[in-house]
Amino acid sequence: MPSFPPNDSPLWSIMKLTVMGCLLVALLHFNYTGLDIRDATTIIIMLAGGGIGEFLTNRAKKKDE
Repeated sequence: MPSFPPNDSPLWSIMKLTVMGCLLVALLHFNYTGLDIRDATTIIIMLAGGGIGEFLTNRAKKKDE
């Protein structure tokens, strides 16, 4: 049985953002003829928003402890 990192590990946040980024790139790629600068801007903004959300969630969890 593989050992997973603890629930409070920053690796989980990185993995969530990676999955979100991969899905976003795939959706943009398959729904349009190609990726352009507007798509790159969308990806950056969405990942930044996701990163801020993860940061705030982790900070709120640490306050509760």
